Amino acid sequence: MGTPRLPTTQRLTGFWAGASASARACASCVRYAAAHGSTPCSAWSWQDCFSGAQRPNCAAGVPAASTQRRSFAASAAGGGGSGDDASPSTSAAAMLDDLVNGVNYERSGIPAAAGTDASSRFDLGRMRRLLEALGSPHLALKAVHVAGSKGKGSTVAMLASCFAAAGYRAGVYTSPHLLALEERIAVALPGGGGGGGGGGGRPRPIPADDLAFLLARHGDAIRARVAAEGPGGPGALSHFELTTALAFRYFADCGVDVAVVETGLGGVTDATNVFPAANLQAAVITGLGLEHVEALGGSLRSIATAKAGIARPGRPLVLGPQPHAEAEQVVLAEAARLGAAPVVRAEQSVRVHSHGVVLDAAAPPGSQAVRERLTLELLPDPSSGSSSSSSSSSSSGSSSGINNGSRTLDVTVGLVGPHQAANVATAVAAARVLRGPAGGGWALPDEALAAGLAAAHLPGRFQVLQLPGGGPYVVLDGAHTAESAAALVASLRAAFPLQPQQPAAASSSDSSSPSSSSPSTSSSSSCPVALVLAMADDKDHRAVVGALRGLAPKVAVFTSVPIAGSSRRAAAPGTLAGHWQAAAILAPASSRPFRCRELVQASLGAAFAKAAAELRAWRVQMQGGGGAGGGGGGAAAAPALHPGVIVVTGSLHAVAEAHKLPELAPLLVG
Repeated sequence: MGTPRLPTTQRLTGFWAGASASARACASCVRYAAAHGSTPCSAWSWQDCFSGAQRPNCAAGVPAASTQRRSFAASAAGGGGSGDDASPSTSAAAMLDDLVNGVNYERSGIPAAAGTDASSRFDLGRMRRLLEALGSPHLALKAVHVAGSKGKGSTVAMLASCFAAAGYRAGVYTSPHLLALEERIAVALPGGGGGGGGGGGRPRPIPADDLAFLLARHGDAIRARVAAEGPGGPGALSHFELTTALAFRYFADCGVDVAVVETGLGGVTDATNVFPAANLQAAVITGLGLEHVEALGGSLRSIATAKAGIARPGRPLVLGPQPHAEAEQVVLAEAARLGAAPVVRAEQSVRVHSHGVVLDAAAPPGSQAVRERLTLELLPDPSSGSSSSSSSSSSSGSSSGINNGSRTLDVTVGLVGPHQAANVATAVAAARVLRGPAGGGWALPDEALAAGLAAAHLPGRFQVLQLPGGGPYVVLDGAHTAESAAALVASLRAAFPLQPQQPAAASSSDSSSPSSSSPSTSSSSSCPVALVLAMADDKDHRAVVGALRGLAPKVAVFTSVPIAGSSRRAAAPGTLAGHWQAAAILAPASSRPFRCRELVQASLGAAFAKAAAELRAWRVQMQGGGGAGGGGGGAAAAPALHPGVIVVTGSLHAVAEAHKLPELAPLLVG
């Protein structure tokens, strides 16, 4: 299943990410020589890298010390001064932005109808010309292409993890990123699906200096294409197109066995939609809904049509569970028109049964503190050619036959919540198709699926950790639509004993008291919630806060964060607070009111600190002002108070800012 690889002198260090330090130093030597027109050390072969032997200084005079790699990265990225004075990540990202003259639709917003085939704004001809200038790397890849309105990132993470657990090297292309551009371009190494929730099985982002090297190495070709396409005009190359092309180049250089690729916007005109039928192993479409509505034609029908554009004649299409019947029918019609075959509906291949969510306070740093136990019912599915496949039991999963010809697979996952059931079903259905003859006959046994699902990780999607010293739990989730906000609420209720909504005698807004719940009406065993909300200005704020009010938080703190590096698209905290109050007024009479302290803070850091302080104040109040050790000397011990949960949500940009907080950053490093 491997793809043709380039000569060894053209491989990048990402391929050697798991090799010895001398291997990486040798790779740096080869890159330096290529950039400076000199010859790498002739007495040193790439095979020697695996031996761990010490590399001598090369003919170009480059020492083996790892500090040389930083100096090279800075020079390759066009940064001045020493490597210690420049960040390869920052320099490479800036260089990429510079190459396309700042054309970045994530920052400026997507033009209307740009993601439909009726628009010339996103031109796949332009993308193919760019790829040709980079050596047509996409033609050296076997790809699984994933589109959808929600769940596509989780589905990509699960599929890539399953490939790695089965022994394949999988390229992983996703967007957007949380902290650094390099996160979008990653490689999941063989054996990565080790399970257990640790960080060892996560895809490894492209090293920052490798990205800088790619940009330096192909800079002339990129600049020529930018000039030819017309810089600054409606047909100009964009930041996303260039990032996508570099990802495919990197995957080809690394010799990945398969690339699992997430679309950026829509499908039919998306920059990722360049794989011919011969290269496409399967197209996967997750749940569809009303997102990027104007950019995708203005209706659910136009959105579904755009997403279905990733299908190819004679290649499998896996359709995840659909919340809207209209969207499902459009996709099926488009699949028939395009000749995709077979078409497999996930719910007709896999049924997912949850056995509950378990909190793991002892989870190691960087790992998920909540897990969900599932039983997968693998239904007979002749179209996938996998119904007779068997699996041996393992520590993370087991199979057993059942009466109707199906069999079951027990798994434990870190991507939890009722909404993830559809994504698990979609990923497993796709894996079953891929291991059948229609999908290329990939060796993806059941035990690899169980291990891969256990190891799959996606930051910012119901990511749970606990602050040290018995502090509150923290949930980071990028929910920014009414549907995803409702899914977040459901996931929180599954994982935590949330405070029941209590009737309130006063308005839902109370800006004077530290906590508006009285001890007489609160349950000491339930979990108080502090909500921190920051959103982009182009989202449906009223619908999102309406769903989030289902948390009945003790405090809601509204703030703002930069969106794609700019405050121009950030919603004002006062606007969010106003929608929250309006949602309370317009709430149906059947809903139970609750007291909530509403606050506005200028930054996410200040908002997080205020939320934590409010939960501490609530604990003190619940203990009658007696502090953590409250209670009279002879009184019976009171039930232990739940430490509470701080929920940071509203956008992935808010989650990214949370990852930078000094309280959280050390806990998020695996």
